[in-house]
Amino acid sequence: MWFWAELGIIAWKLRHRATEGFPKAYVYGALGGLAGTLAAGVLGDWFLPFVYNVGIAGFSSSILAWVFLGGLVALEQSIGLDSKTHGTP
Repeated sequence: MWFWAELGIIAWKLRHRATEGFPKAYVYGALGGLAGTLAAGVLGDWFLPFVYNVGIAGFSSSILAWVFLGGLVALEQSIGLDSKTHGTP
């Protein structure tokens, strides 16, 4: 739960720090994707992509959430928001 909360906090803070255009759209997309991933995880055990949980087709779908949320963390690092103190916008 801590991991998901931290990703949510990062995305929420980046809404104001990201520049207009692609970075801001990516933040909003990742924020929506985080909510969707949590909902899908509650309903279908998709938090950790594993072939035995969701089959090979589900594995390729569930891995995308991890890749895009990793992009959110990379964007946070490039903008310079300190994730330990959660910076101020």
